[in-house]
Amino acid sequence: MDWLCTTYPDEYDEHGACIRVGDEFPAECGACHSQTCAEAPYVYVAPDPANLVWLDEFDTDGLPDANKKWGYDVGIGPGNDRWGNQELQYYTNADMDNAYVLAGTLKVRAVREDYEGMEYTSARLVTRNHGD
Repeated sequence: MDWLCTTYPDEYDEHGACIRVGDEFPAECGACHSQTCAEAPYVYVAPDPANLVWLDEFDTDGLPDANKKWGYDVGIGPGNDRWGNQELQYYTNADMDNAYVLAGTLKVRAVREDYEGMEYTSARLVTRNHGD
């Protein structure tokens, strides 16, 4: 929650960050330690369009690349270096098990499965060369 508040101070106050974390991790959240999230509605404050460089509203369910704003880093990194920090997952290309848009939000998840010698799969989405 602190990260959301400090990284996006114009978009998230403590209550908004609590809602966001609870939406993403409903079974494990515990961030609020109270009923605060349920008691008061959260109002999203959109970024100032004058400073907006890139945006995806995630308004189409399915693969994140459906609108061509996303790309994928695939595999275990250049030179098989596991992306420089010994990551345990193999990043897939356009796999709905690992990355999808549903109800206006992007979902990225790791799946425990043996794949290409790794114990997990996930998605590593990038915006590089897609509207920047």
